[in-house]
Amino acid sequence: KQSDSWKGKPSANELQETKRDFEIWKKKQSYTKNPRTQKLYASTKPTTRPETIFRATPRQVVFTSYERQQPKEAKLNLVNVSDYSRKLRIAPPATDAFALKEVKYPTERAKEHGVAPGMAVEATVVFRPSHLGSYEDALQITPEMGAAFEVVL
Repeated sequence: KQSDSWKGKPSANELQETKRDFEIWKKKQSYTKNPRTQKLYASTKPTTRPETIFRATPRQVVFTSYERQQPKEAKLNLVNVSDYSRKLRIAPPATDAFALKEVKYPTERAKEHGVAPGMAVEATVVFRPSHLGSYEDALQITPEMGAAFEVVL
């Protein structure tokens, strides 16, 4: 028997063949994922713990031997450990004994546009005690799109 496909109607054989092909296409195919996009998809999933954007080195700034009214300095490095450039804000210490002397960005552009992955911001903390005793304070560090954290002084 001749096919009626020239009239716009498929034959029974063609119809069955088309249905079989359609079922094959409908089945879920398991393709290997592109390794370049796996990180992208992983970062969009909600997490239960906040993501660490910057790592502080040292984690705690300690001044051990000091004299009254004699300033001491310590360097604090904040390294971007994320996969993207991020901005950073450092709130100054609350007490008068501690101060931020200088905050150095890796480039002038990093100050406005964010610190590139692997690059570090260097902050200089100055300690000038008015009397001998123990002092405590903290630097509040707030990264863009990350959890704020403190560096204890």
